[in-house]
Amino acid sequence: MVSPQNVAMLAMCALSVSVSASPVKLTDFEFGEEFSKCIKVEDWNTKGPGEDIEVADRDATSGCCPDGFTYGSSSNSGIEYQKGMVLCGFNDDGTHKGITTGTNCDYGKCFVVRTDVTCKDDAQMTINGCCESGQFPDDCVNSGSSSSNDMKTCTNYKKVGSSWENLGSTTDANAMADGKLQWGTSVGGDGVYNYGLCGATGGGGEESSEDTSGAIRVSAIATIFFTLVSKALI
Repeated sequence: MVSPQNVAMLAMCALSVSVSASPVKLTDFEFGEEFSKCIKVEDWNTKGPGEDIEVADRDATSGCCPDGFTYGSSSNSGIEYQKGMVLCGFNDDGTHKGITTGTNCDYGKCFVVRTDVTCKDDAQMTINGCCESGQFPDDCVNSGSSSSNDMKTCTNYKKVGSSWENLGSTTDANAMADGKLQWGTSVGGDGVYNYGLCGATGGGGEESSEDTSGAIRVSAIATIFFTLVSKALI
């Protein structure tokens, strides 16, 4: 017969494996919600916000993402562009902090800055902010891209007329509310100072649809637990 202590250990192992192995979708998150995982670089480059992406925990000692994974992209010290759908380097109050990498890493706070953009070829903009070359919508200006360690990120802004709008506060006033990053959506308004997000009215983000995957995962974990307990008591 398995001891109660071993039952508990097996259950915890099953819980840990199930949670860590479960992919996520950025559409599972509300706009501005904190994101503290690392994203597989291949998925960052190729997946849309509604697709499953593989994630991993940051190293508990160094704070760094494991090889082959990324924290996302780094926010700017001034006005923000659209630079992928997970943006890092913020302070707790939503102001710019920057990031440090190396033996130890400090990515600051990371947040989901997600929009729904359909490229000219009818593909979804990937979570790195990219469409294929020449396929950005007419109202979305791609001002450049960067590549590092197989990771690609595109820098974009929402075209308004023949240029853009400066949205939000120059001081990032009221950049946080209810634990979520507030992206500026009006000229001279509150929130993170930015050039506007492609695919969003006034620079804001799309609201996520209701998702039940979390409840399903919890139910599956509970089933594993009770199965282990039942076998131990036989």
